[in-house]
Amino acid sequence: MVWKLLNFSWGWVVMLLLDKEWVKGFLYGGAFAIPIIPGTLWLGEVASLILLFIFFLKGVVLDVFAKYSSLRLLLVLLLFWFFNQVITDLIVGSDYYDLMRGWMKILMLGVCLISVVCFFNTEGRRLDGFLMALLLVFFSNLFISKYIGNLEGLWKFGLARPVLYLCAMLPVFFVFGYKKMFFVFIFVGAISVAIFATRSYAMISFLVAFMVVISWLRFRKNWASNFQLLNKINITILVSGFILAAGFGAAISKQLLTFWDDRQAEKIGGQAEAELNYFLSSRPEFISAGKAISDSPLIGHGSWAKDRQYYEYMLAVLEEAGRTIKGEVDPMRIPSHSHILGSWVESGFLGGLFWVVVLFIAVKNATDIGRIVGEYRALVALCSILLIWDIVFSPYGGDRKFINAIFLAVPMVLYRRYAMRVKYES
Repeated sequence: MVWKLLNFSWGWVVMLLLDKEWVKGFLYGGAFAIPIIPGTLWLGEVASLILLFIFFLKGVVLDVFAKYSSLRLLLVLLLFWFFNQVITDLIVGSDYYDLMRGWMKILMLGVCLISVVCFFNTEGRRLDGFLMALLLVFFSNLFISKYIGNLEGLWKFGLARPVLYLCAMLPVFFVFGYKKMFFVFIFVGAISVAIFATRSYAMISFLVAFMVVISWLRFRKNWASNFQLLNKINITILVSGFILAAGFGAAISKQLLTFWDDRQAEKIGGQAEAELNYFLSSRPEFISAGKAISDSPLIGHGSWAKDRQYYEYMLAVLEEAGRTIKGEVDPMRIPSHSHILGSWVESGFLGGLFWVVVLFIAVKNATDIGRIVGEYRALVALCSILLIWDIVFSPYGGDRKFINAIFLAVPMVLYRRYAMRVKYES
């Protein structure tokens, strides 16, 4: 039995290696796991720049622009964002090194987005190879994670995303039904909250589980044409998930739930008991970002915005509310901890506007997964929900340049592929 399994595995590997398009996708995706300048530039980004030039010469870029209206919209907004950043940097006199890093993280997002969409435009097998290689990208973070030895940190900042991504990829390579997918994500979510004390990834796991089940209703006789109702159900699930995650933390802080370890209870308890609303107490960086935006809403504070007064303002508000900030924070930079707020602080209004539009696109992608026929629903739901979380609650930069581009490009290609299939069959 074991020998037969090994023979099957090797046969599967050989079959994939003989598929040139699959190998191309795997090599391109794997390049994003290789840093050239750690934390700043990856081989995959350089490859995207080269591919963009090739695709432009072959006319693929213009063809893709004609097909994808959402891509055109995003690139127009990205150019406005970049223009706003350039004007801001010229006005505030940003440092040259900061300026180059700030401009690159805007432009590279556009480069990766266009290149990935062009790469998947007509070759479906490339997508499967690319998605498989993306596992290398997520798991490679484990080898450089500073949280090795810290179980909670290793899960939250290293292992959680690869595990969730691997679960979402199961239907792509194996026969995996909706019931199995539901229980897999419920199990991962339960582990996240019970063992690793990570509410965010528990919420994301549960959301994917329930949205995959709701998408299954799309193919039931009585629900076949009820797209609008299914979307409303998915939106309700999405909003409820974020509300329940916050309520769960508040319940622990009030000792309504007592199974959590003392350190986590102290952390969440401190967030809830401070004289701030729970949202600001759990993300105190929003205090400084909000102040910086209100001081200069149209023109930002420059690339890698530095102004110690906003850090001190945040500390003063927290101290008055009976809270202290924990963790590593650069006192010279304006804290934001959000794609939307961080881009608005650095670039100005158009930087924030770009991510607001991306947020709406991500919500639509997540709630529309019933329109996708096949094995990619869980993957699209996961990518979209992770993108929603990052836009609101995570800083932008580093590997988020290409990760966000991939999380936007993959649903974009898959939704168009399904739309063309329906048009062809009708």
